[in-house]
Amino acid sequence: LTPMVDLGFLLLTFFIFSTALSKPKQMRLILPDDEPTNDPIKASEEKTISIILGRDSLYYYYGKDIANTKSVSKTNNEIRDILIKKKKEVAARFNDGHEMFVVIKPSANANYESIVNILDEMTINDITRHAIVDPEGQELLFNN
Repeated sequence: LTPMVDLGFLLLTFFIFSTALSKPKQMRLILPDDEPTNDPIKASEEKTISIILGRDSLYYYYGKDIANTKSVSKTNNEIRDILIKKKKEVAARFNDGHEMFVVIKPSANANYESIVNILDEMTINDITRHAIVDPEGQELLFNN
């Protein structure tokens, strides 16, 4: 009986120790205050790209030029290539790629995975200036 008790305590100690070592990983997300600001962020059109998240695809356009909106599949890394290209354009024109601003607009049909994936792309491409806002006006037509 004594060896069984020892084995029980050994297993108990092992499982307690192993759960203490496995900490859950989480993404750091800094949200603004709920109070509206009187001083909105001003970003130049040449430095801005807007991404509309749909259920099955992503739509993007540069500046305020919503008429030239293009679609990208979510299954491959096309959006990464687009972000890299835009960042290089901003770096060449303004001498700093970190000046680029990405506006992320999830539609009503966008899922949580889409938002997390696009935030991962912001981290991967070292894009520090981005915002998540609600789509408005013509952007609501891309609600797939």
